[in-house]
Amino acid sequence: MNEAEIEAEILKYKKLAIGRGIPELCADGLAKYIVIGHPVGDFLSAVIDDSLGRAFQHADPTNTKIMRQYAAFMYWDAPGLCHALSYGGNKRRIAWIEQHGLTNPGKVSPNVKHGVKSTDDFKRKVSDILK
Repeated sequence: MNEAEIEAEILKYKKLAIGRGIPELCADGLAKYIVIGHPVGDFLSAVIDDSLGRAFQHADPTNTKIMRQYAAFMYWDAPGLCHALSYGGNKRRIAWIEQHGLTNPGKVSPNVKHGVKSTDDFKRKVSDILK
């Protein structure tokens, strides 16, 4: 994926999440997690790990009321390999982050996939997109 494709995918997943009623800030975090494997905070980690108790523990009042929307987004819209709705727990999330999300299907080296010379170059490209 080139930078334009990455940005388009992030926007696609962000719109899907917002369409399900997820607040923009969390929608942005979920989209970046899905597309580039960007780490998320405690609440979204619990949602991705399918840990209902932890999700409620870390949710603010707004997110506590819309937990069903998060479940619907993860089940219907997010790629199955990026979450633990069926199995895998936090190991699934950690592996997704390590493989750089959708930008690196099949665990191909990020250097090969993005035409950069080092992991640091890859991180800089991703950092520029996240700004």
